[in-house]
Amino acid sequence: PVYERFYGGDARYWAFSILSTRDGGAFVSATRYDHNQHNNYNDVFFMKLNNQGLVTMSSHPDLCPLLPAVVYPNPAKEMLFVDLSWDKANCSINDMTGRELKQVSLNNGKNSINVANLPPGIYFIVLKGRQNEVFTQKIIIHQ
Repeated sequence: PVYERFYGGDARYWAFSILSTRDGGAFVSATRYDHNQHNNYNDVFFMKLNNQGLVTMSSHPDLCPLLPAVVYPNPAKEMLFVDLSWDKANCSINDMTGRELKQVSLNNGKNSINVANLPPGIYFIVLKGRQNEVFTQKIIIHQ
């Protein structure tokens, strides 16, 4: 896959190597220089990306917090899977106007959502956790 993502913004990063991984993602090694600290030192920095370019692991957790859910495949046809790290979540699938078309409850781990009845288009999956956390991701349904 080809994707473009921007990470960081808090300092200057230089990537030294990007290695493809067996899962279709990448492992990035880089250095990080924080000009506000003026200590003339670079920190070593590592990131593991999944096949969509999303950070799954980082040596700098404040920069790249772990996602509460991984939603796949995207685009989807009949089934959508949600790997949830929260204990529970209410899940809604909304159209581009914000109208809720489907609602399901999710539990920790792998969940499946039947989306075969949704017409092809762009939607938002919205997860709401028990402590008012919210996770939103754009999804595409095709037939």
